[in-house]
Amino acid sequence: DRRLVPVAVFGILDRFGWGLWMPLLNAYLKEYAGFTDEFVGLYNSLMGAGMLVFSLPAGYLTDRVGALEMLVTNEFLGAAGTLMLALGSNTIALASAIPIGVSVSLWITSYNTVTSMILGAGSVGRVRAGVDATRTLISIPAPLIGSALFSGLGTLAPFVTGAALMVLATAPLIATKKTKEVE
Repeated sequence: DRRLVPVAVFGILDRFGWGLWMPLLNAYLKEYAGFTDEFVGLYNSLMGAGMLVFSLPAGYLTDRVGALEMLVTNEFLGAAGTLMLALGSNTIALASAIPIGVSVSLWITSYNTVTSMILGAGSVGRVRAGVDATRTLISIPAPLIGSALFSGLGTLAPFVTGAALMVLATAPLIATKKTKEVE
C-alpha cells in the first residue's frame, strides 16, 4: 500500500542514522570524550531519565498536536542531541543525554500512533511488522558503516552523518502531512 511508503522511508533513514553512532556511544564517551566509567553510566542514566520523565508528556503531545508533527520533532531533537554529543564540550556532551532521551520518548508514542493509523486498527500488526522488518533489514550494516566512518574519517563522522540522516528522515513525513495521506 503506497500509504506505507513515507513511514517506511522515514523508518529506514531514522534507523540507519541512529545505527551509525548509537552502537559506538559508550566507547566514544570513554575513549574519545574522556568520560570515566561512572560518567558513561551517568550519561546512560540521564538518557533513561529523559525518556521516563517525558514519556507521559510525549503521549499527551502526540494526541494533542499530532503524531506526524511529534515524529518530526523527535528527529530534530535527536539530531540536535547527537550534534551536542559530538561537537560540544564534555558538559554539553553529558547534557545531550536529555534531548536524546526526550527524542526517544517522542519517537515511541508518535511512531506507534502513526503506524497504527495508516491502515486502521485491523492492520496494525501487519503495518508494524512490515515497516519494522524493512527498516531493520536495511539498517543492518549501519553500525559497521558507522565504525568505518569513525576509523576512516574521524570520530565525528558517524555522529554528523547520523544527525543528517535523522533530519532527512523528516522529509517524507513533512511531504505526507502536506498531502494529508496520513493524519
